[in-house]
Amino acid sequence: MNRVTAAGHTLSFILRHPANRRRRLRALLTFTGWQLWKRATGRPVVTTFWSDLRMRVHPDSKSASLALYTRLPEYDDMLFTARVLRPGDLVVDVGANVGLYTLIAASRVGGGRVIALEPDPLAARRLEDNLMLNGIRNVDVRLAAAGAEAGEARLTTGLDTTNHIVGDEFASSIAVRLVTLDDVVGPTAEVALVKLDAEGFESQVLAGSERMLREGRVAAWIVEVNGLGSRYGAGDATVLEKFDQAGYQPFRYDADRNVLESSRHPDLAKDWNLIFARDGVELSRRLSSQA
Repeated sequence: MNRVTAAGHTLSFILRHPANRRRRLRALLTFTGWQLWKRATGRPVVTTFWSDLRMRVHPDSKSASLALYTRLPEYDDMLFTARVLRPGDLVVDVGANVGLYTLIAASRVGGGRVIALEPDPLAARRLEDNLMLNGIRNVDVRLAAAGAEAGEARLTTGLDTTNHIVGDEFASSIAVRLVTLDDVVGPTAEVALVKLDAEGFESQVLAGSERMLREGRVAAWIVEVNGLGSRYGAGDATVLEKFDQAGYQPFRYDADRNVLESSRHPDLAKDWNLIFARDGVELSRRLSSQA
């Protein structure tokens, strides 16, 4: 995808984004200003992206730039995260990148805790910087990827949000630590939310979460389903099957209506993330108390 095409896609996303319904001109001016600024200076800026949370936006960071344009790039799922969590909750952010979900979750759980897994050293450093920027201390950042078993894997470099696990033959890659979510969380902890964005590696992450799935100790999962699992021989249907076998059902969240909707036959061509839960009624109760 060339720069012109990429810019067109980004502008379309900005104009269609729910958070920009009443501020499209301002969003366009922000986009234009940021393009000029980063090309002229190459320096980051700090933006307030949700509530009073701040984010350092680096010129080469796609997710941080989208937060600059839209505040909440994944509008429905990020507002679900903000509304469903309570003080004292435990949250696990798999593929935390620079920390959008982590920051939202940490601001909601109070005396609770967030475990943020991010294998890319640059993204992990920026995540820690964003935590310091907000004075947040209830996040445990771990430089690791999640997988089916503990060990070591290879991760691409220089691809920002699309860095992913690759084989040994991939030239531009680095060695990263591989952990399982069962080991990370432990045998008894109850988890309010797991956000899972592993660029197609989701099935392997779930294979390392068998105990958590079997025992239903995670109230809700937000999982990316964008077809990338085929690069590892396991598509999105495999993800759906693993959750179904564990008694979890897929849902979508409509943030504007504050409604959790069953999605028993999800359209994987349209859905980017799905929410999985065993007890949709309890999640809806939590959400309604925040209305």
